[in-house]
Amino acid sequence: MKINFTDQDFEEKVLKATVPVLVDFRADWCVAPQTNILLENGSQIAAAQIIPGQKLPGLGTNTLTLGTVTKSRTANDLGHCQKIILNTGREIEVTDDHLLYGLRGWVAVKNLKVGEKLAVLPGPDAVSTVDSDYRDLILARLAGLLFTDGTLYFQAKNHYYEVSATLGQEGDVRDLTRDIKELGFDNVRVSELTKQQEISGRKFKTHVFRIKCLSKELFNLMKSYGVPVGAKKSQEYAVPGRVMNGSLAIKREFLRGFLGGDGPKINILMVDRKGRQPYNHIGLNDLEFHKDPSLESSGLLLGKEIADLLGEFGVKVTKIFAEGDSYIRQDGQRSSIIHLSFKHDFETALNLVSKIGYAYSFQKEQSSQIVGEFLRQVFFLRASWQALYKKSLDLAASGLGYRPIANALKIHPSQTYSWIKGRTKARIAQHKVKFDSWLREALEKAPVGFIWEKVEKVEPVFLPVVAKITVSDTNSFIANGILSHNCGPCKLLDPLLEELAPKYEGKILMGSLDVDANNGTAAKYGVMSIPTLLFFKNGSVVKQSVGYQDKMSLQKQFEEVLSS
Repeated sequence: MKINFTDQDFEEKVLKATVPVLVDFRADWCVAPQTNILLENGSQIAAAQIIPGQKLPGLGTNTLTLGTVTKSRTANDLGHCQKIILNTGREIEVTDDHLLYGLRGWVAVKNLKVGEKLAVLPGPDAVSTVDSDYRDLILARLAGLLFTDGTLYFQAKNHYYEVSATLGQEGDVRDLTRDIKELGFDNVRVSELTKQQEISGRKFKTHVFRIKCLSKELFNLMKSYGVPVGAKKSQEYAVPGRVMNGSLAIKREFLRGFLGGDGPKINILMVDRKGRQPYNHIGLNDLEFHKDPSLESSGLLLGKEIADLLGEFGVKVTKIFAEGDSYIRQDGQRSSIIHLSFKHDFETALNLVSKIGYAYSFQKEQSSQIVGEFLRQVFFLRASWQALYKKSLDLAASGLGYRPIANALKIHPSQTYSWIKGRTKARIAQHKVKFDSWLREALEKAPVGFIWEKVEKVEPVFLPVVAKITVSDTNSFIANGILSHNCGPCKLLDPLLEELAPKYEGKILMGSLDVDANNGTAAKYGVMSIPTLLFFKNGSVVKQSVGYQDKMSLQKQFEEVLSS
């Protein structure tokens, strides 16, 4: 049975022991403290800010599952670690033996190879929320939803106040219910509705969820925020001042709620062309909402405000216009449809999904974020191509010929020659990556909700401080979008050591030392990587191993120590 050693009792229990002693130097170190960790509500915070009790998404039985943080802290004086860069530009800095999930299961980063696949959860980039209260972020997100697929409704006669929304998926209901309860309101009712509808002779069924919160306080809170009461198409209103004058995080959350309702889903179509390979074409429909014809000008002004907000995130709106709706409503009236047309380019699409995203619309968010990961890879390849172009020119300026440059940069000599002579520039990457084949490879055998991305580079880094996070149930979390294990393989050695303990009882004393709490002993013996196993005999180290060991290897080391 393993025992615990400390700095205080190490000399007595280890160095003066009458039998050989195995010391397992262990810790729960994992990621750089600035690493963005995904929370239950979809937001991200730095690893150093994670606290026990928070819910973190991780890997359950081959699907995304919530776990609970049981321990979180930072550790100093760590040292050499690894930086992993994926082919989308995603990166993570972790301890040498930290585990990331790949096609061959949990793999220590020091054993990763270039081209190996790792599991990534598609999602938007993190936005700093330092200047924004979490409650304000929820209010902005909820206001965005109520501007589109929600309603503030009341009946003065019955003193009836309702905040309601229509959503498409159970997960959307869960997210909205959680946000309303975070604001302090528990009176939430959920109902499922299936309707047979007909538009222009086309019949179809819709299945939705109706969420209601019967609270005068929440009603008044959202009304004072700037959400219109009643039928939105029949009144003038503007984007709330608290959004227009708020932080970037506030603006983002409002847009996430708004786009979750009325925003377009992004897709990529493969377009054929004669005599050449198909090309990737961005599909990005207009953002639309309805107004009474008499309020068309008001709707255009609202569209301009939305376009201005989108522009702050690099999402380009090329045109705002109104057109008459061909559909006649049940009251016999027609609406004016306000359109916001987006620029159909990769940059606009990537900014939409990576810098904003969608709230309360899981289906739209998931499919669009997968497209976003493809676009990340395209832009990463473009940036890499631009870097090669610049290096070629720099080397040529130093007097090197085009062939030596091509050999050094591992590109075709004709490409280098063309760049040096100024015949072409590196405007786009010659990647030839097609979305349909990329998607098949990215999803094949991936856990549900995740996709595979490839390791582009593994390089050493020095981290003086790391954050360690322990999550129950899933033993995993999402770090910078990458599926990450709780800690290094130190815990994976426990079952093997426990299995060997009875065989060597009385012959070898086994114990562990928490490096984080006892860094004096770790520093004395030069422990720089976790786990490290040191075998002591007569007060001296007689054998040492670093990293994960299988049972046969451990048993061989035990026998060598006993026979020495």
